[in-house]
Amino acid sequence: MSARRFSWWATTLSSSSPSGFKSYWDLVDPKWKGKIVAFDPKAGGFAATRDRFFYHNLELGPPFLRRLFSEMALTLYARFPQGEDWLAAGKYSICLCRHQSISEAKTQGLPVDLIEPSSFKEGVGVETRAKTLVLMNQAPHPNAAKVFLNWFLSREGQSDFQKTGAKILDAGAEGSLRMDIPKDDIPPRNRLDPGVKYVTQWNPDYFDMKPIAKLIGEAQAEAGKR
Repeated sequence: MSARRFSWWATTLSSSSPSGFKSYWDLVDPKWKGKIVAFDPKAGGFAATRDRFFYHNLELGPPFLRRLFSEMALTLYARFPQGEDWLAAGKYSICLCRHQSISEAKTQGLPVDLIEPSSFKEGVGVETRAKTLVLMNQAPHPNAAKVFLNWFLSREGQSDFQKTGAKILDAGAEGSLRMDIPKDDIPPRNRLDPGVKYVTQWNPDYFDMKPIAKLIGEAQAEAGKR
């Protein structure tokens, strides 16, 4: 099974040091009120991944998400790279956005930087992306499927999968959850560090966005009354 780390914090180099953030709770410090731009939760996609991590993380949960959307006067955007452009221009100090956009901007020499997700004490979110493997119920050849799964999850199968992914994916291969195989083909940001706490995001219970959307809506309504 493969996995990919994800992160969504970026800062302008002139306004805040990436090394200064040690906890996601730092994001609701009053000094950042009105200085944060974030991808709109209603736009789905990346925002859903971000907010599921916040909501289901036992060290953050609904209290953190409520404070983020009710107290911090977030500016929301729904199309890339609007927020990233505002960040690079110095209009905002922090952007809750995709790491790909910030990596590209940094490569172009713009004054932005990513915050390494492993620096946060609440852990790093890990997702499967499109690499989830499913064994169908009442399959026509269940024994054949089991043979394939056993090989695919073996050292040989996972090694081959990593090498194949490195050749066909623009972002590079995702790392296998197996730690007993070489990671030379895996980009540094996709490698899993045994010393880092990871929070898996493939729990089926996590994909219901209704309670999360309800909480964010209530928080935004509360912010509008202030």
